[in-house]
Amino acid sequence: NPCNDIALDVEWFYEPTKTLGDDERKFLLQATQEKMKMIFETNPTVTQTFDFGQVERLVQEVETSESAKLRQALQKRIDEVAELKQELVEQAREMQRKSNHQ
Repeated sequence: NPCNDIALDVEWFYEPTKTLGDDERKFLLQATQEKMKMIFETNPTVTQTFDFGQVERLVQEVETSESAKLRQALQKRIDEVAELKQELVEQAREMQRKSNHQ
C-alpha cells in the first residue's frame, strides 16, 4: 500500500505575519520590540531564557523589504536622472544647431 509510509495526521501551521503587508509587518515589529522592552526592563536576567529567533527573522524580513523598496526608489531616480541628462544633451545639440544656422 503506497499510503503506509505517509503520515495521515495532517499538521497545519499558520504564520500570521505572512498575511501582513510590508507596512503592517514593520508596525508589528516596532510594537513587539517596544512591548518586549517593557516586559524585560524590570528583570534583564530573564532575557537569557527566551528564544528570540522569530523576532530576529521578523526584523530581517522588515529590513529586507525596506531595502528592496529603497533600492527600487533609488533605481527609479537614477533612471529619471539619466533620462533628464539625455534630454538636456539633445536640447543642447538642438540649440547648437540653431545657433550655427543663424
